[in-house]
Amino acid sequence: EVRRDRAERVAPVLGERGRWLARHRTDWAPTVAPAPEPGDLGTYGTAAERRDHLLAVRRRDPAAARDLLLAADPSTLRGEERAQLYGVLADGLGPADEELLERALDDSRQDVRTAAAAMLRRLPGSEFASRAAARAVPLVRVERRRLRRVLVVDLPEVDPAQRDDRALPAAPSGTGARVWLLLHLVLATPLRTWEEALAATPDELVALPVADDLRGRLRARWLGAARDQADAAWARALLRDADPGERVALLPVLDVQERAEHVAAAVDALAEQGGRAALTHVDALLGTCPRPWPPVLAAAVLRWLARERSTDTWHADWALRTVAMRLPTDAATEEAVRTAGLARGVDDPWRARVLTVADTLHDRRHMTEELR
Repeated sequence: EVRRDRAERVAPVLGERGRWLARHRTDWAPTVAPAPEPGDLGTYGTAAERRDHLLAVRRRDPAAARDLLLAADPSTLRGEERAQLYGVLADGLGPADEELLERALDDSRQDVRTAAAAMLRRLPGSEFASRAAARAVPLVRVERRRLRRVLVVDLPEVDPAQRDDRALPAAPSGTGARVWLLLHLVLATPLRTWEEALAATPDELVALPVADDLRGRLRARWLGAARDQADAAWARALLRDADPGERVALLPVLDVQERAEHVAAAVDALAEQGGRAALTHVDALLGTCPRPWPPVLAAAVLRWLARERSTDTWHADWALRTVAMRLPTDAATEEAVRTAGLARGVDDPWRARVLTVADTLHDRRHMTEELR
């Protein structure tokens, strides 16, 4: 998988042959292609070509891409293709896309409506979010029961005529239609609305028990909303009692330094725990932190390299590949990694792996120096 930011950095230095090769990769082509003329989607032959053209326009002129979609005749496009074209709006999504996404809520195809609703949820100031809040807030209240405060949640009535409800995907087996609707209303409601309506902070709301065994489901939707709305205060509140999978979902909401501090503390705790599960979690957590890693995270990773004893070589290789590509390349870090490797016994399977990380840091540093 090629990262878009990497493609954009490499594109300016590609020669003629490099640009020719890049144009044959669908994930690179929009980045290295000449600036496109908006034109008409109907002039492009295949569905893939139309999507690539729209994506190229979107990355250079978002307004022109919206105009292309607005001008497109839905009757000339297959439903699957409409879903793919609307999906392009996720690249650089902003308030100006709301009108077009509102139109997509009326599309005849379910996946188009669902994709549009998912993008509108990422716009807390949208009319879609306001409509969800108007329905969700009256359903949730704080009551005092047996000397403690409890969140009490009523279930909404399902209204087939409700336009927004047509965007709901099918409920999973075992989940009633009213519960499913409630969960999606909560997911789309701006998180700040709950703070105002219930007169409580994110920390207080997340800590409250919820009646009728709905706490886990309500928490999962608040977590999704924190991710979609990039709300750091709610992410912090939810992280305090998060499982490993929830951490990975929430950490990208935090700024780079705060994220690194959180991951460093988690890596130290997991190094103490040890074992295959801990190694899997280390691998996932490290992947949330872009390079260059701040000193606090680099130091935690060095401590982990010195202590890890897991026999799960498959996950070890994945984690160490991330470490080798994201640790700082200064000589002191390389030496610390090499020392950690040499300190292991000759029969320790981690010895060669850690020394390979040190060699990679050495190569990265010298390649960087050569390119300066």
